[in-house]
Amino acid sequence: MTDQPSVSTQRGRVDIVREGKPLLLIEGDLAIVRWQGDEFRTSVSYRPRHLGGDQRYLICPGCGEPRTILYIWRARLLCRLCAGLRYPSQALNRRQRCVVRADRIRRRLGWPGGVLRQWGARPTRMRWQTFYRLANELAEIEAVLLPDLREWARKASERVR
Repeated sequence: MTDQPSVSTQRGRVDIVREGKPLLLIEGDLAIVRWQGDEFRTSVSYRPRHLGGDQRYLICPGCGEPRTILYIWRARLLCRLCAGLRYPSQALNRRQRCVVRADRIRRRLGWPGGVLRQWGARPTRMRWQTFYRLANELAEIEAVLLPDLREWARKASERVR
């Protein structure tokens, strides 16, 4: 997904950029994207913003919904949902999400990463209430992960034998 060019409408401008080259032309309510000799066309819609001005959206040719970002995916201009693209966090299972959350909490507390590592002290200038909330959440996460880690260790020891 990272090497695919993307169309973005951030900050009221519609841009498509690949390797620093603009590849989008807007003519009225029509957006034309040129990439690798192919031309993709889609509609542009405008919605008023709550503080004034208009926000431009590109209409996804796949689902017809207004989107801020479209991707060129398999020779088609599509939104993330129509292309079946997922964020990396959506591909994680329960255990992996717990590990990521535990590492995030440990980083916020200034402690070394990893599950079931020794706990450190409360960071300077952190409120005790915040520290206890984060420490309790970390303890709950590690309690969920402990049975999984025991099972993993048991299987690993069986393979070594």
